[in-house]
Amino acid sequence: MPAQREQFWSDGQQFGYIYSSTAVIDDGTEAEVSTVSDYRPTGHPGARAPHLWLKDEDGSRRSTLELATDGFVVLAGSKGRAWRAAAEALGIRGWVIGEDLVPESVDFEARYGIESTGAVLVRPDGHIAMRARTGTDCANVLSAAFAHLAHL
Repeated sequence: MPAQREQFWSDGQQFGYIYSSTAVIDDGTEAEVSTVSDYRPTGHPGARAPHLWLKDEDGSRRSTLELATDGFVVLAGSKGRAWRAAAEALGIRGWVIGEDLVPESVDFEARYGIESTGAVLVRPDGHIAMRARTGTDCANVLSAAFAHLAHL
């Protein structure tokens, strides 16, 4: 049984897979790789969006994983209002984490590898399609990402 430890405790393999393809926009950073047994949550493009508990204005808990179940979603840092506006202009949902929804205990920006003005675009399958570490020219960056994804 000890030789089967990784088979039984395979969180890293199940949740930590990061892939690259045309359905993912590389941000030029090195991926934080999980092992078979150890899951290292990351906001790297191609990774599964890490789970964080968030609270809405009513105090209800929501998971980051729930936010992208019916379409693309933009999750922006605490100063990411421009990302939310850019998302809404394209007809998709955008959330400013720290304003619209507040993390319970984990630092969203640190976990996702963005600054307070950055954002990630999460696909309906829960994988990150794009990560912008900072918020520069949000509308054009997000439009370009969707143009890229539309040509797949």
